[in-house]
Amino acid sequence: MENDSELKLREVLRLLIKTRSLMAEGLATVEEKAEFIKSAKENSELFEDDIFKRKARKLSAVTVYTELYNDGFASSSETKDLDPWINLYKEYLQQFKIKRKLDSEGLWIQSNIEGEDEHIMVGRKDKPEERSHFVVDGVTGEVRVEVSEKNKMPHDLIEKIETILTTKTGETIRSTRTSLEFLDGRIDKSDTNVPVLDIETSIGGSGGSSGHFVHFNIVNIGDKVAIDTHWGIRAFDYEWRSEDSFILQPGENKRVEYRIDGQTPHTEKVQELNLFIEYKNNAGKEFFTRRDLYQEMTPGGIMYQLKVGTFHPVEKIVDYGIKGVSLPTQKGDRYESDFEIELNGERKIIEIGISRTFLTVWGFSTPEDIRAAITELGMRKVRKMIIKGKLENYCFITNDFSQDFQNSFEGYKQLRDSI
Repeated sequence: MENDSELKLREVLRLLIKTRSLMAEGLATVEEKAEFIKSAKENSELFEDDIFKRKARKLSAVTVYTELYNDGFASSSETKDLDPWINLYKEYLQQFKIKRKLDSEGLWIQSNIEGEDEHIMVGRKDKPEERSHFVVDGVTGEVRVEVSEKNKMPHDLIEKIETILTTKTGETIRSTRTSLEFLDGRIDKSDTNVPVLDIETSIGGSGGSSGHFVHFNIVNIGDKVAIDTHWGIRAFDYEWRSEDSFILQPGENKRVEYRIDGQTPHTEKVQELNLFIEYKNNAGKEFFTRRDLYQEMTPGGIMYQLKVGTFHPVEKIVDYGIKGVSLPTQKGDRYESDFEIELNGERKIIEIGISRTFLTVWGFSTPEDIRAAITELGMRKVRKMIIKGKLENYCFITNDFSQDFQNSFEGYKQLRDSI
C-alpha cells in the first residue's frame, strides 16, 4: 500500500517526466521548467533516507541556467537540467518497492552512512529483540556484526535475510553505500572469469555508391578472453544483427561496420537505441554488454548520424526456458501472443496480452510496436512465473497499474522496469 508521501513523490516524478517530454519538443515554457525544478527541490524534504536527503541538497545547490527566447519556451537542449532530479526520484521510489516486499515478510530494514561505514539494521517486526546490526567498512569492505544489549547475534535471522534479499520471484536486492537496488542478471563479484567488451566512444563513417556505413571499434577492456562474439544494433521495435563471429583477447579490438542506409535509424527517430555485444567466456558462460546510441540530425535535415552514449555493465545471459513467441492477434479489447515455455521438462503454452487502452496511451499502433511491447513485457512477466514455477495466462490492463504507467512511452518504460 502506497503512503501519502510516496504518492506525492510519484506525482512529482510524473510531472517532471511530462515536462521533460515537452521540453524535448520545445513546448515547455521557461516558467514551467523553473516551477517543476522548484517542486522537485521542495518535495525532496519528504525523503526519509539520509543519503537521498544529502543527494537532494547537493542537487539543490547546482545553479540552473535558462536561455531566454522571445517565444517564452525553454530550449530543448535544457532537458539535461531535469534528468538528475528524475533519476534521483526514480532511485528513491525504488526503495519503497523493496521495503514493501520486506514488510510482507514481517521484516524491516534500514541503511545509513556514518563516516566511511554503512550501517544496516534488519529485524522482525513482531520480535524487536531479534534485531541485527551489520556494519560494512567503507575502506576494507569487511562486514562485521555489532553486538550490544539491543543488537543480538543474527543466528537464524541471517538465513531469513538471505531468503528475502534473493526472493522467490527471482529478485536480488543489494544494499550499497548509497542505495538499495534490485539486480537481475548482474555478475557475482566472486566470478573472476568475466570478459568485458565495450566500443570506443569515437566512431567513424564512410559513404559512396556502395552505401553509407558507420564504423565501430569493439574492445576487450577486461583481462579475460571473449569467444563466439556477436554484435548488433537494437531499439524498441527494431533489431539488426551482424553475421560476424570472432574472438577478442584482453586488450584487443576489432573494427566492425553497420550499413545504415536503408535501416530505420537512418531516417526515423527510434526509442532506446543501443549497440549490444553478446559473447562467452572460455568456460561457455554467456554474457552481454551494451552502449546507448543517440541520433543526431545532419545539417541537411534528411538523415540521422549516430553518437555514442552511456555504457551499461556486463550482465549474464540467462535461459529461463522461453522457447518462442507468436505474432500478436487481436482478441476483443486486447492483443495477445502465445509464449511457448519449457518448465520441468514439459512444453507449455500461455497467453500474454496487453489491453488496447494501454497500447493507445503508450502511442503503439503499428504491428511492430505492438509485437515489441508484448514480447518485452511478456518476457519479463513469464520469467517471474517460471522462477515461481507457476504459469498462467496474463493481460496487462490499466486498472491494475498506477496512473504513472499511462504517460506515453515514458509510462511504458516505467511499467516495464517495474516488472
